[in-house]
Amino acid sequence: MSLQSSSEFWDGITFWLAVVGTALLFVSVVTGIAARRFARSWSEEKSEQSQRDKRTHEQSLAEAHKETARLKLELERLKTPRNLSPEQQKRIGDSLRPFAPQSTEVVYQGDDEARRLGTRSVTFSDMPVGVHTNRDYWLRQIAIRHSCKAFWLK
Repeated sequence: MSLQSSSEFWDGITFWLAVVGTALLFVSVVTGIAARRFARSWSEEKSEQSQRDKRTHEQSLAEAHKETARLKLELERLKTPRNLSPEQQKRIGDSLRPFAPQSTEVVYQGDDEARRLGTRSVTFSDMPVGVHTNRDYWLRQIAIRHSCKAFWLK
């Protein structure tokens, strides 16, 4: 092998290494550009999905707040003591009028609502229906036996 052929050999190898290097550089640049585009589109897609999820969660949260407010109102309504309207009191008085004059018995289970409505029903005697109750005795019994489950008034 002569120096000339040795030089041609290395020139050939250098040429092919340069060609392969240039090809690899071209492939890596194209791959980098494609990867960047893919990453950008993937990032935009994820961002859009994240925005959609955020809107969905905000809507769900708003609905949950509305439902919570509705349930709080319902709870307040259930906790608020019930009362008899003047119309209801009048109807009760009208239905008792045929039985006048009578004494009444008040019986209740010892919860506050029954006690309050029982007290309210005693005040029907203030209405001119001719039905009388021993209200003072009844109120005294509430004070004495307020922890009882039930008691009878006569």
